[in-house]
Amino acid sequence: MLLCVCQQPLPRLRALCTPHRDAGDARRLLGAPWLAQLTRLKVVHGSSADVLLTALPAGLRLPSLRVFALAPAGTKAARPALHLAGARCLAACELPALQGLSLRHVDAGPLAELFVAPWAQGMEWLHLTSCMGSCTVSQAQTWTAPFTRLTRLLFDAPPLDRAAGGTSAADAAAHADAGASLLTPILSAPWAAGLQTLLLGGGGGTARALAAAPLPSLCTLQLRSTVGPDDITRLSAAPWLRHLQTFDLCHWDPKKPEGNRALAELRMPRLECLQVVHYKWGEAGRISEGLRVLATVPWLAQLQCLIVKGGSHIPPQLRAACQQEVLRKLQGGPIDALKQRGVEVVLRFPD
Repeated sequence: MLLCVCQQPLPRLRALCTPHRDAGDARRLLGAPWLAQLTRLKVVHGSSADVLLTALPAGLRLPSLRVFALAPAGTKAARPALHLAGARCLAACELPALQGLSLRHVDAGPLAELFVAPWAQGMEWLHLTSCMGSCTVSQAQTWTAPFTRLTRLLFDAPPLDRAAGGTSAADAAAHADAGASLLTPILSAPWAAGLQTLLLGGGGGTARALAAAPLPSLCTLQLRSTVGPDDITRLSAAPWLRHLQTFDLCHWDPKKPEGNRALAELRMPRLECLQVVHYKWGEAGRISEGLRVLATVPWLAQLQCLIVKGGSHIPPQLRAACQQEVLRKLQGGPIDALKQRGVEVVLRFPD
């Protein structure tokens, strides 16, 4: 299939997602007549992307490419997908129009090579999923990259291994310390001052690192890992709360009163949209209590939208019925109270 596509002229082709398995696939892709006209390229590779990247001609120029993504085949890949040799070949390419880079399963060494590439300075967004798995504090220099236009960062670190430890308070504290040590160099880097959108997931320590970060331009924050009431309380001292406009808590449970109280006490005078999750089948009554707490928060006056997202674990065929049940139980209660204050309340499931 790849051979057939690479032999066609395809003058209007602008975006491509393609698998490659070996050096032969790499040569066919690099010889395609339409390669230079692509604006978006995603390569789904096998055990390593180095097979493709080390085949790149020295100084390969892709003048139109705005988005480049590397992703391993499958969702459970654990080994690093990019090594130093491949990273150096990619860094040597001429990508004058590149705006965004998306990578999965890449460690600190290859990332450092990419971040000092001439084209990295022009990037506007960076998505790193399950990256920095072998990072240590001594590798913090990875984040001293000269980004000048970066406004959006997704950093979803691999969950830190707890197998060697236990479940004691000391083990949990060590886990949080490791997570904070991983995030702190990122959030304190000079270019982090320009971040407007930040999406964070992975191990523990997220709230601790965020609370200490200045992030003067931050408008949108999504926390993709589990956040508890203690984490929210820790965030109350964060300087960036005062200009936050969108707050997305991907694993926030609006049924827990202690969590809602902590959330209500945050000072977010510019917040316009709050997203919380999960509601489960048959638990609309408990959500109602959570929404009643949120209906009294001081920052609600400027809130325009409250999104309550259903859990992805609910089967698609049951989602419509679940939404109807939640709406039926909440009508005339906290939803109406929120709507009377001009807040749009949306119940939906993840895409």
